Amino acid sequence: MPQQKEAEQPTATRPVCPVCGGLEAHTRFGRCRDLLYATPGEFNVMACASCGLLFCHPQITREQFSTYYLASYYPAARQIMARCNSKRLANRVRQWALRLFWGPVERETAMRRVARRVLSAFSNQLRMTPPAHGRRHLLEVGCSSGEKLFLLRRHGWEAEGIEPSTDACTEAAKLGLPVQASSLEDADLRGKTYDVIELCHVFEHLQDPTGSLTKLREALAPEGKILLTLPNARSLGRGVFGRCWRGLEVPRHCAAYTSGTMRALCSRLGLRVRRVRSMVAPEVIVGSVKFALNEKLGPRKRPGAQAHPACGSRCRPEKKLKALAGRLLRICLSIVLLPPAILGFGEVMQVEIVRVQPPSQDG
Repeated sequence: MPQQKEAEQPTATRPVCPVCGGLEAHTRFGRCRDLLYATPGEFNVMACASCGLLFCHPQITREQFSTYYLASYYPAARQIMARCNSKRLANRVRQWALRLFWGPVERETAMRRVARRVLSAFSNQLRMTPPAHGRRHLLEVGCSSGEKLFLLRRHGWEAEGIEPSTDACTEAAKLGLPVQASSLEDADLRGKTYDVIELCHVFEHLQDPTGSLTKLREALAPEGKILLTLPNARSLGRGVFGRCWRGLEVPRHCAAYTSGTMRALCSRLGLRVRRVRSMVAPEVIVGSVKFALNEKLGPRKRPGAQAHPACGSRCRPEKKLKALAGRLLRICLSIVLLPPAILGFGEVMQVEIVRVQPPSQDG
């Protein structure tokens, strides 16, 4: 892994909007630092004058991938096994719900839909999991070490993944998961179709959203769907925290999307946004508070920060809410964030995308 001092920033070029290709953009937040790791460099968050997209400039290069995406960014296989096999009551309930209400069945029922809606309110993991009924072939792009694939395959999905990090792929291999060690751009999807293609907190990392969606569209089964979970740039937290909003995560997040920018992007590609769910995500607020502290104090002054010559120091904003006040804080934040989420200002949004059906031709 390259040393911090060897990392160089990309050559400055004119910012181009990755969604609409617009060349007119102004700086919304200038000289932003990496507030998750203490990696070097400064970046700007630009706002496109045409479509309003917020995007990072300059963007990191492939050669810098190992500098900004560290091995500790991904869970180890032993951690995944420990979580999935935990005897804790919460995990047992989660496994029961996945098997009964998310697992594959030939016919979807109203009871399953209602049960999923109720149970999702109590579990972020359930909320992010696509249900299976009838068709069950799933591709997860950016699957990390494969924790979700491991769970889905346990409960009936035919699931496989794509992951560019060799560190994460090594951990996925230990779990026996079919994961391509490749970027989405270079992945081989020839002759394959999927009923669900999922990108969970991945789409905002892609430098070419147009090319990526085009490739995924070609891999969709006729009635398939693309399911994106990503930060909502229209959220309450983005307005409150500004450059310190957890959803920006400069420089790893290439762009911050709204439902409007997603609809505009899909409409140009023969795709349609069928549904957008605005979601409560208290961990984003907790992470934003920590980012704000990091911005104010600097990485060397953070309590407990440990520098590493190869990968910098890292704080984990959303790893354990217990560090700030435990479950009570999460409950209180969820209650406070619920009204904005209902109005479309949730910290995270889930976007369901389908193909545009061609008009029927009468003989």
